[in-house]
Amino acid sequence: RSAAVTVWQVIMSSVKVESVVKVSALIGEGPVWEESEQTLLFVDIAGHKIHHWSPATNQIKSMETGNTVGFAVPRKSGGYVAGVGRSIVAFDWSTEVMTSLVDIEEDKPNNRLNDGKVDPMGRLLAGTMGKEERPAQVQKKQGSLYSVNSEYHVTKHLSQ
Repeated sequence: RSAAVTVWQVIMSSVKVESVVKVSALIGEGPVWEESEQTLLFVDIAGHKIHHWSPATNQIKSMETGNTVGFAVPRKSGGYVAGVGRSIVAFDWSTEVMTSLVDIEEDKPNNRLNDGKVDPMGRLLAGTMGKEERPAQVQKKQGSLYSVNSEYHVTKHLSQ
């Protein structure tokens, strides 16, 4: 075990970590590396923005969402899908237009979509949570886990 720890320490001592994306975010989360495009997609939840960074050009594109944004992921049919407020939206960088696809938890106006990713079957898995009343103070037992299929059928898998 001590040999493994020593090897790990050597590896970690040779790793240099640096910030490559020069953008400030209030709460930056949800990074997605797009292999085909060689770009990084991520969100600023509280800043209400989706960011798209190209390391080849060091250019960053940002799009305002008008509400909290919990995630953004590439869409198989083109463009992207994001969780904005309590809505799953489609958006396109070229037009900067967002189109609502389906609303989640219309009965819980104080909730918002949080993390979301696509599973191997192509379903979007997304979680909700109570909004923060103050930083790090979230309404308890409000969130749920959902899947959304390509026909926008929403299934609740877990609650609280």
